[in-house]
Amino acid sequence: MTLYAHSPKLGAGPQAYEDHVRGVHKRAVEFAARIEMFTPKYRGLFKSMVGQAAIYHDLGKVDEH
Repeated sequence: MTLYAHSPKLGAGPQAYEDHVRGVHKRAVEFAARIEMFTPKYRGLFKSMVGQAAIYHDLGKVDEH
């Protein structure tokens, strides 16, 4: 069964949930790593929290169709 994060629209096909989440997670963690120097007290924890938020950010939109 393939789960989808985005339905087809504007000529684009549906986007698989796993593909979407992997892309969002990668970009979010890269961004968090760049700004971690401003959060020395929470270094590591900040990046981890951002990564977890990225993984679950679209969970409510999952659709089998």
